[in-house]
Amino acid sequence: MPGGQGSVQATQEGDYAGLQGQRPDGTWAPVPIRPDVLQVFIGALLTNWTEGRLRPGRHRVVAGGSVPRRSSAVFVHPSLDTVVEPLPAFADPDGSDFEPVSVWERASGNVVEYLRVFGRPEQLEAWRENRPHAAEVTA
Repeated sequence: MPGGQGSVQATQEGDYAGLQGQRPDGTWAPVPIRPDVLQVFIGALLTNWTEGRLRPGRHRVVAGGSVPRRSSAVFVHPSLDTVVEPLPAFADPDGSDFEPVSVWERASGNVVEYLRVFGRPEQLEAWRENRPHAAEVTA
């Protein structure tokens, strides 16, 4: 999820490692399937918390394998009114390039971008009509 604001916690099952992380050189590396591990990806707020010292990585899930693959993701964000600013351990005594910003200020434009890229017609319709939408769960 480009520009993610909180963290994505993902677990995967199957006969291939479909979850991949992007290396600094742009290549993709498979994330091994470990049934005892929950993968956590920290989003763009990481940059604000660490005064730009740490940046989020990108991840993706690719198709493959010969048995049904199951994966699940939970998106976790701080509350919308949480103000994000550099943590004391990363504070620069000469001042910060990262102004304090609320999670809402960072996230409010991401819904539109996410729907533009990934949205299904019924999701877009619900968004335009300002009504809740829950996708059907399929086996």
